Amino acid sequence: DLFDDDFLDKLSLLSNYDNPSTPSFPCKVCGDKASGNHFGVLSCEACKSFFRRSIRTDARYSCRAGRCCEIDKQSRNRCQYCRLIKCVRVGMKKDSKFYNS
Repeated sequence: DLFDDDFLDKLSLLSNYDNPSTPSFPCKVCGDKASGNHFGVLSCEACKSFFRRSIRTDARYSCRAGRCCEIDKQSRNRCQYCRLIKCVRVGMKKDSKFYNS
């Protein structure tokens, strides 16, 4: 094969991303439109990038509101601590085979 399955899956996702007739799935972290399976979880580009940055820099976040912040598309940037905790809670894994996705 000229292209591996991973490349073809990503190409398919990109070609269908803005097509309104293509069924979309929500990001397990924030509920935005998922772009694929990243770090073992169906997630959007924003949460994929956030998780990748967090694990690559070994980030240490803190919550100013009692560690119970709501994480959705509108509020996902308000509390990095709660967002990272939710990423892990829904199943994102830094040692996933999707680390470089």
